[in-house]
Amino acid sequence: MVIPMTFSLLSVHRTHPDGKIDGAWMQDHIGTLESARKRATDTSALNSNMDIAVVPVVSFCGPGEVFHAVERL
Repeated sequence: MVIPMTFSLLSVHRTHPDGKIDGAWMQDHIGTLESARKRATDTSALNSNMDIAVVPVVSFCGPGEVFHAVERL
């Protein structure tokens, strides 16, 4: 049985040398890491191939809030 988890999708503003990213919250996704990655790919395709990262769930105050040095999954 696969237990759903919550992930966040961020639009990538900057990628650090260690692979962490700075980006703005777009949406949360409940499911598997694979389904979150598919959602990110599909959302990217609908937004002119904008770089979108799947990250561990982040707490946010509202759309567009920017997060710094978050681990990309």
